[in-house]
Amino acid sequence: MLKKVKLGLRELDTRSKADKARDIISRLEGNPMFPTPEPSLVEIMELVDMMELKKRELELEREKTHRKTCEVKQAESELDKKLWQLAVYIESSAKGNTEIIKSAGLDVRADPKPLGVPGRVTIISVRETGNPGEIKLIWDKVHGARVYNVELSGKTNLRWQMYDATTRTRTTIEHLKSGTQYWFRVQAVGSAGKGEFSEAVVRFAP
Repeated sequence: MLKKVKLGLRELDTRSKADKARDIISRLEGNPMFPTPEPSLVEIMELVDMMELKKRELELEREKTHRKTCEVKQAESELDKKLWQLAVYIESSAKGNTEIIKSAGLDVRADPKPLGVPGRVTIISVRETGNPGEIKLIWDKVHGARVYNVELSGKTNLRWQMYDATTRTRTTIEHLKSGTQYWFRVQAVGSAGKGEFSEAVVRFAP
């Protein structure tokens, strides 16, 4: 029975595929059994070089995008901080007068109502952001929560560590080790105390 070639390209990543192509080329060059390869070995080598070039360009573009994303987040954080400082100034200058506060383009908070301990958080989404080492968490808003504590663990025995305390119902966890499994949980904190942690969710970092 005549044997057929097994190329096995589907199991190879870009680097391994390039190595395999170079190995084939080196074995065919000067091989009397294959005097006129079709397509030519020069053509194959040009495509290998092109593939590796495009791969490097893609990796550089990802690094550039990640840097830009970090710069945007940093600028947003600085803006938030300055806006809160400005809000404190407006509140102090207005001496609690609703009309004066609203004349500055701000709303006033409703009078607080007695609240109990916040309920348990429900995480509704755990997904990749498209950047290496990043996971985005989204959870439902909990009545009475003033802040949410976000914890993570990279150990199977779940030794939790604080990652973030945020007033928002989402956060992006950065600088995770790619290919490592992590657990995440969120806790609502209100004026009456801390609620129960959410059920832990697990995800491999991209």
